[in-house]
Amino acid sequence: MSNSIDISDEQKERSAVFVRFIDILFAVVLGQSFVFLSSERGVSVWIAAPSQNLVALADVCLAYALVVTSWVGYHYSTTKLPMKNVLRFVIDIALLFLYYLAFVNVQSFAVTSVILFFVFLLYFVWNAVRLFEYPNERQRLDLVRRASEAGGFAIVFLVIALLRQMYSNPQLEGALLLASGILLIWYRVLYWGGPKERKSK
Repeated sequence: MSNSIDISDEQKERSAVFVRFIDILFAVVLGQSFVFLSSERGVSVWIAAPSQNLVALADVCLAYALVVTSWVGYHYSTTKLPMKNVLRFVIDIALLFLYYLAFVNVQSFAVTSVILFFVFLLYFVWNAVRLFEYPNERQRLDLVRRASEAGGFAIVFLVIALLRQMYSNPQLEGALLLASGILLIWYRVLYWGGPKERKSK
């Protein structure tokens, strides 16, 4: 099978425009995060009393890990498989809004856990759209596996969100927050570098 990707120059150019716009939104979200965190009730207060603000501090780390790794991974993915369908662009905008909400709600893991579920649900839909964009690349680049695994992570984050909503135990919340961070890093490690050639057996 040829290694060339089936995409026209016009589609590549349109995808590049979409990516530049999303880059701006990433920068806006990160810029706004600095505003939130430098406010009177932000990082300075949390650092002054870290034991009372462990959830907020951990949520901040989780939010930054989510957004920064997403930005890098996004460029890998769209470089290897540019956007043919505008729906992926729309999903990107929705994701950036969720990232913004993650920073707004860093003092509540109950909210963050729900945001993480919807983020990974959109990752699943984003990957599913890509399957229809590149039907000839599904098996060569393991796109089916990538979509199904994103769906699996979404289900796990749904379970975490439900547990947090049902039980407000501080120890459980800490464990769920730690698990969320580990799962996020695991997901990024799995997909670092964008779509890869499927290894022949």
